[in-house]
Amino acid sequence: MTTKKDPLLIDPKQFQKDVSINPVDMDSNLIQQAALFAQYAVKHADAQTLEGRRRLKRDIIKAQVDKKVRDQLASEGGKVTEAIVTSKIHQDKEYVNHQLALNEAKANTALGWAALEAFRQRRDMVIQLCVAAREEGKGTARVQEAVAGEGVEGAKRQRALDIMSKAKKESS
Repeated sequence: MTTKKDPLLIDPKQFQKDVSINPVDMDSNLIQQAALFAQYAVKHADAQTLEGRRRLKRDIIKAQVDKKVRDQLASEGGKVTEAIVTSKIHQDKEYVNHQLALNEAKANTALGWAALEAFRQRRDMVIQLCVAAREEGKGTARVQEAVAGEGVEGAKRQRALDIMSKAKKESS
């Protein structure tokens, strides 16, 4: 009996889109972060559940093959050692198929974990970009205030110079 191959629980192309950051629309990045993280957390949990099922099935098959091998060796009058039993188990096709299925499930779980880690890093990056944008906005506001202030101060200064110049002409 062969076990069917498990599909990847995370579509790499969709994941690439979901984890990317749009630097132009930081509000959407912030708003979507929690929902995306939750979506991939569910996928990771599904992968862990599948891995647990595959591990259990593999262990059941191993126990069945172990019993079959021991009974067969005992009926043939052969020597029963752990090394011989383990070797026969690892040669059994059904056991091997279930071990391969478990390996695929482990890979899915690892992908889920990596996706969650990527979303944690995405969150940190979005926060840093928002902080940088806020600081940049503060700097721009300060420059605009300074320019506006210079305009007012400059006009006052020019008015004072004009008055002084006019007073000088009248006194001369």
